[in-house]
Amino acid sequence: MGIEDLERDSRVISYKQNLAIQELVDELRDKETDPIIFRKGLNKLGRYMGYELSKTFDYTVIDINTPVCPTKGVRISDKDNLVMINILRAAIPFIEGFYKVFPKARAGIISAWRGPAPESRISVEYVKVPKTTKDDIIMIGDPMLATGHTISRIIDEIKSRGDFKRIIVVAVISAPEGIREILAKHKDVEVVTAVIDEKLNEMNYIVPGLGDAGDRCFGEPTKK
Repeated sequence: MGIEDLERDSRVISYKQNLAIQELVDELRDKETDPIIFRKGLNKLGRYMGYELSKTFDYTVIDINTPVCPTKGVRISDKDNLVMINILRAAIPFIEGFYKVFPKARAGIISAWRGPAPESRISVEYVKVPKTTKDDIIMIGDPMLATGHTISRIIDEIKSRGDFKRIIVVAVISAPEGIREILAKHKDVEVVTAVIDEKLNEMNYIVPGLGDAGDRCFGEPTKK
């Protein structure tokens, strides 16, 4: 399944036609972008993507009395049933942007990472997820969807806690390999991404990508 096929899949949403989003992505790609601007860019992307994603949510029509006359309006009913899962650490500023659009969303935190290639072993060591119901929409945020193995493992962890209305993976940049992995293993999960890049390289980095999002946000960690 090529990139165009993925973009046509009903479970995949790409915002490549949104120029404001694409301009922000390109700013993050630039290796000269410093950590402060990088974090602010991820935050803005979360907010912009939140606005776009709200178009897919259920809503109700309500009555409104303006100073002039009665009229009809809308209320997004799904926003009361959102749970946003923050995958440490690069997702912190990204998910914060979504909170600006959905301030009532409940928060979950998961610490997970992929080890170095070629083994790329997945470690999940910290899971704090709020109580959920079958009416909830679970949004799992990670700026980079590379192999999809880490996200798939997290989805398994989330699913073990119950049934949900929707499970949505939100990413800034996704590799085709990662999207295919999610779609193949989780038929009920949607992928929302700012852009789908070309491929993964031999080190499982997204090409052209933007490098290591966590390091570019917060600096390279100290090695033991």
